[in-house]
Amino acid sequence: MGIRAQSKTFTWALTGIFAAVHFVLTIFPYTVGVGGGGAYISLGLLSGPIIGLILGPVFGPIAVFMGGLLGAAVNPGSAILGLLTPIPATVAALITGSLRTKRTYITPIILALGIMAFLTTPVGRFIPSYAWMHDLALLLSFILFIPIMTKALNYEGDRKSLARVSTISVALFIAAFAAIMADHIIGSFIGVYYFQMVYGFQPDSLIVIFGFVMTVYPLERIVAIIVTTIVLVSLDVVLSATNFILPTSTAFSEGVQELEENDEASEG
Repeated sequence: MGIRAQSKTFTWALTGIFAAVHFVLTIFPYTVGVGGGGAYISLGLLSGPIIGLILGPVFGPIAVFMGGLLGAAVNPGSAILGLLTPIPATVAALITGSLRTKRTYITPIILALGIMAFLTTPVGRFIPSYAWMHDLALLLSFILFIPIMTKALNYEGDRKSLARVSTISVALFIAAFAAIMADHIIGSFIGVYYFQMVYGFQPDSLIVIFGFVMTVYPLERIVAIIVTTIVLVSLDVVLSATNFILPTSTAFSEGVQELEENDEASEG
């Protein structure tokens, strides 16, 4: 087996493992959702951004989507948006995975598109202030373009310095903020139409429901952001102190490239 195949096998194995982790977390509720039928928002809200940061913008979303889809099928209580439920968390994983691989521009694009899409809905047109926290996430995401923040998200630099750890913590907080708010605005956009088609809600009723949600979601999301940030910072500290190389790390890419070159040289 060539080194390219070995590297892909390793990455797919991690994808399967984290898909299983995400699936298990969808069993446990994080908060009661809207839409009836006993549906709730699961702890998958937290694991989506974390898995994306670990596996990157390709395998992270794949793992989250696979785990979320299985969770929605096996545990309908976690499927507040039916089989569309995995989409918001998958988007969150795409954001953090992109940040880990220096594709910072993807974050504001997704947030901006999500906000604009929601504002075109019958609900968004009536209560545009619903998206105030998402607007804040969009503004904060531009801070990640600062080189020191980009480096912090890519395991570059000394973790022993207190100033460096502080920078990393801020960068991961913004990453969690952007990902979780992207999850929310995409979910809200889908929810407007899903609740109409599946539950028969009329626009006037949805405006009332989303108006209520607007008073409670900031606390719900702030708690989620704080918990996710704590987990991400803890993972960063642990992983930076070990020799475990993630698929998103420069060392992994360089190692695969070096071994491929050696493999080709030996064959020649």
